[in-house]
Amino acid sequence: MANKKIPKLDRAMLVEMVDHFEAENRRGQVYQASHVFSAVAAGGSKNVLIIAGDQPLFISVVVKSTVKTEINPFRGTTVSANGSALDVGPTCINEIETTSPTAEMYQGPTIDSDGTELPSEFIPGGGKQNAEIGGEASVVMNYIFAANTNHLIRVTNSTSGSEGDFHIKATWVEG
Repeated sequence: MANKKIPKLDRAMLVEMVDHFEAENRRGQVYQASHVFSAVAAGGSKNVLIIAGDQPLFISVVVKSTVKTEINPFRGTTVSANGSALDVGPTCINEIETTSPTAEMYQGPTIDSDGTELPSEFIPGGGKQNAEIGGEASVVMNYIFAANTNHLIRVTNSTSGSEGDFHIKATWVEG
């Protein structure tokens, strides 16, 4: 086999090799927010409102649960109160270039209209009742949310008698 020359990589070529998400992460422009809901009663629901700012969101929403859970996402939700603001921050701290997200995330909004329901997800059951310490199951949902829109993520404890814990985490790139 002939000896082939491998071109020397320069900085520009290396940047091209890093995928878009990771490149944005390294620039501190991948954002995240999360919330834990503890001891949600059987049949009880909790809501998280995601408000896209002036940029579309390439977003991944992870829901973890200790019980059987139904997850219902909605687009075009209208609210009379946003609820409690969640801390939104970059996944990678960039001390050289400061960036700020245009999106916001809230828990416990006052909902006037759910909006249009998107395809739902289901967690068939967490591991809490089957494990001595901890235990959970999760689902990941990926979306592209339009700019200047409201989206709601509703999680419902679908068990008939067990309290459960939910963790909702959203990670996104804007633009």
